[in-house]
Amino acid sequence: MMLAVVLICGIAQGPVLFLLWFLYLSFLNVGQVFLAFQWDTLLLEVGFLAIFFASWKLRPNVNSEPPPSYFVLWLFRFLLFRLIFSSGMVKWLSGDEA
Repeated sequence: MMLAVVLICGIAQGPVLFLLWFLYLSFLNVGQVFLAFQWDTLLLEVGFLAIFFASWKLRPNVNSEPPPSYFVLWLFRFLLFRLIFSSGMVKWLSGDEA
């Protein structure tokens, strides 16, 4: 929880996101069956991409920061596409009339 507060304050965003991702990965490995849902993997993927999207400076200045990488932005878009496409395919292949 303290790492999340540090992240919200904007201090060392990249390293803090890495630590948060690593902690959630360890919880996922320990939780096994209890954390084996689709959204747990999705949170890990989004968290991993967020590491590369954030600034790695201790106290970044928003005005002087370069724009985020277009490659990481496209990876976020591809992740969103995969989520929507796979959700639609599951709905379609289940035979649900709705």
